[in-house]
Amino acid sequence: MGINIAAVILLAILLLVATFSIGCLPFYYININSTYSNTQNGFLKVFSQFGVGMLLGTAFMLVIPEGIKACTEEGGNVGFDLLAGFIGVYLFDRLGHSIMSNTNAFLIQNPEESNDLPTSSAFRSNLNYSIKEILTKPRVVVARVLKNNVILAFVIHGISDGVALGTTSNNQRLLIVVFIAITIHKIPAVLSLSALMLTKQGLPMTECMTNLFAFSLSTPVGYILLSLLNLRQSATMDYISSNLLLMSGGSLLYASFTAFSEDDHFIEQTSDPSTFVNDEYNAASNDTESISVDVLEQNSKTSYFLKYDESLYILVGAFIPTLISFMVKDD
Repeated sequence: MGINIAAVILLAILLLVATFSIGCLPFYYININSTYSNTQNGFLKVFSQFGVGMLLGTAFMLVIPEGIKACTEEGGNVGFDLLAGFIGVYLFDRLGHSIMSNTNAFLIQNPEESNDLPTSSAFRSNLNYSIKEILTKPRVVVARVLKNNVILAFVIHGISDGVALGTTSNNQRLLIVVFIAITIHKIPAVLSLSALMLTKQGLPMTECMTNLFAFSLSTPVGYILLSLLNLRQSATMDYISSNLLLMSGGSLLYASFTAFSEDDHFIEQTSDPSTFVNDEYNAASNDTESISVDVLEQNSKTSYFLKYDESLYILVGAFIPTLISFMVKDD
């Protein structure tokens, strides 16, 4: 059973608000406490490993089986759809890396040129101003995104996530699980993006928030556009949606497989453009003159190892969609 247009819009708004709220946490936390401890760093790494397991379990136990069933019923090619989904997201990923690596995307302001970190009251004021700017000056916001290659790469990848989510619009069971998996997968990316804009690029707080909003909006936009096409009941759309569902399974495989490429338990989720961001962020942290927040610079060079082996968190994440696949019956 599928969902209606109102439910699609409601879910898109929920995803937008959740992503933007999570992305604002580094702004608020740094402004209030001016510290970033290894405890918070550890929670972020646990979320990362858990998200890998969720993606892997969702792909193998839910999306791919449903996609194969729908694809074969419509006479599609299972292998081609899986390969197309895998290669498609890979090309999106390479496009994001190319945008950032071929330009000076990591221009860092000198400490004296960086903006002072605002207080709690200033944080709320900047948030209100950013919302007003988004509503009254959308062209300015779009221009900033196009000018900032890091944000542009994140937006491109966010749209691909929305497309993958939109392929499940006609299946509530898959939709909920894929929605949760993508949300968890986005948490490390959006947090690292917020920290990068504030401490490495030295952007004003209002610009950080408008860029964050653009990234938060990318996945809902991709989801709504694909869902509007997917909800149209026709033989052609049934054929397209059945193949797209299996392609999304291939894209989830790429996301989960590449996320296994890690070094000493550090977060390096190569399925997301944030990988390149995190690598540059950690490498640049050796230059003590390029960071406006000394505490962040000090902690970014501190190795943090997970309390338990990473396989435990991955297995727990994979177990949840596996359990759902056995508990929920087909419609």
